[in-house]
Amino acid sequence: MKLQPDYAELFELPPAERLQLVEDLSDSLTPSEADSPASDWVVRELRERKKHFDANPESAMRGRRSFEAWTSLDAATHRQS
Repeated sequence: MKLQPDYAELFELPPAERLQLVEDLSDSLTPSEADSPASDWVVRELRERKKHFDANPESAMRGRRSFEAWTSLDAATHRQS
């Protein structure tokens, strides 16, 4: 993969700084329905996930545990930087 020269130095940042950059970029996005409508496949996927959740509400706890693990990893990363 050939990197854009302007972006190459970003890939040399320490992992914690790259994660912070991704978070900052993500936070800067504020899509509205008019700007980026959901494609058909996204709508289908969300409907399938809702059906799955309605049939298996306990599956949300597995997702919550994963989220909590990611959150604690993210917090630890921020403490180190």
